Amino acid sequence: MLLPSDGVTSAEVARGLRALVFDGVCTQVMLVLSGGAFLVAYALLLGASNKVIGLLFAVPWAAQMLQLPSTVIVQRIGLRKALVVVSAGTSRIALISMAAVPWLIPEPRRLTVLVVSLVLFWGVGAIGGCAFSPWMRDLVPDRVRGRYFGKRLTVAVAVGAALSLLAGIGVDVYRARVTPEIGVYTILLAVAAVTGFVGVGFLTRIPEPRMTRTASRGLRAAIAEPLRDRNFRKLLLFLGTWNFSVNLAAPFFAVYMLTKLGLSMTWIMALFLTSQAAIVAFLNIWGRLADRLSNKSVLAVAGPLFMVSTILWPVASIQTSPAITLALLVLIHLLAGVSTAGVMLCGWNVALKLAPRASSTGYLATNALVFGAAASVAPVLAGLGLDWSAAHHLSLTLGGAGRFARATLDGLDFLFMASFASGAVALRFLARVEERGGVEEKEMVAELYAEIRESARSLSSVAGLRALVWFPYGLLRRRPPDTPRVRDGGDSGAP
Repeated sequence: MLLPSDGVTSAEVARGLRALVFDGVCTQVMLVLSGGAFLVAYALLLGASNKVIGLLFAVPWAAQMLQLPSTVIVQRIGLRKALVVVSAGTSRIALISMAAVPWLIPEPRRLTVLVVSLVLFWGVGAIGGCAFSPWMRDLVPDRVRGRYFGKRLTVAVAVGAALSLLAGIGVDVYRARVTPEIGVYTILLAVAAVTGFVGVGFLTRIPEPRMTRTASRGLRAAIAEPLRDRNFRKLLLFLGTWNFSVNLAAPFFAVYMLTKLGLSMTWIMALFLTSQAAIVAFLNIWGRLADRLSNKSVLAVAGPLFMVSTILWPVASIQTSPAITLALLVLIHLLAGVSTAGVMLCGWNVALKLAPRASSTGYLATNALVFGAAASVAPVLAGLGLDWSAAHHLSLTLGGAGRFARATLDGLDFLFMASFASGAVALRFLARVEERGGVEEKEMVAELYAEIRESARSLSSVAGLRALVWFPYGLLRRRPPDTPRVRDGGDSGAP
């Protein structure tokens, strides 16, 4: 059933939140198999340049800007669930066309069709994105939102990471025995499409409380209200600058490992698994800290960790010892995972928290517009810069000593340095955002250490390990903690 309900029972909420976990797992698996290092390798086999790689990673963020005009549709029809389900189901057909590119499309047009298919995948899917956030805001209670989405992301990332490693091993085994190599990537895209359709099925099981309707004021008014909000404007400035910084470098991590470091897909996926394991380990920790303290406090600690992980990339390539290079890569991915967990969870949560409930659709869509614009411009500029530096042979040679080799820093290394610098600017903007419950950075670090020690003690016990292993099963058998107790069968409002 795709229509909203005037009364959502506690049993319906519990079933919906469980289905939302499985939707998250399916979505994560779909994105892992159709993006990241797999998409980079696929595009390189099709002859992609750095500019094209940057464009491929810009598409998902540029598509988020389509959420803003979609707010008018949401406000007028009020059918958030229907919009999400239809847009998600339609968008995932594009994965099939991406898989068919090497077999049905003439070689000169393959990259064009790949980019167009990716635009359709993300563009159509983003139309429902503006409806998803306010739908979740009405469904998941404020007081447990951090913990719930932390657990949801934990399960999704854990499953996606495990499958990514298996897929990486499968890629190396396939290309060692079968030609052409590109066939294995079409298989991954086909599996991603099927998994995505399964996720749509879980979306249909999630109830939708009837939304609070407000008069449609058009796009100009939808943008104007959050921009007049001084504090939300500060948040937009931070999120825009931060996402520019991250997406200036992150899309080219896989390129760096494939081309400059010469790693196999198995090694790349193993490092990716390390990063995802760190995300899984810290999502619940960051979620609890965000609920108890503030999202801003989490961001103030998680942000610098990501900057450190970025600036370590050039260091990894100038080592004479392969063991030290590998250790640095593991450290980079651990720091990136820990920091990404905090930023991914709390960046969205703080926008939800600062957006007024009655105007949340417009606020969140404006946030998506700024987020998408910054994150889509960055990889395109990065790709153009890398191709320009390669054409002009821009590099810096360093004389090494001891464990450091005589090394040449090129466009990719300069790109990571630029990302580090812009991230420092973003953190200055974060300091100006006001959120209730914030604490000093030193206190936040102390709280983080306490949470890590407590989590380690819990997991070291048999009960703790059982709780971690059986968490997905437990969601199937009992009502999630702190789910609002709505009268069964009664006429209640949204939770």
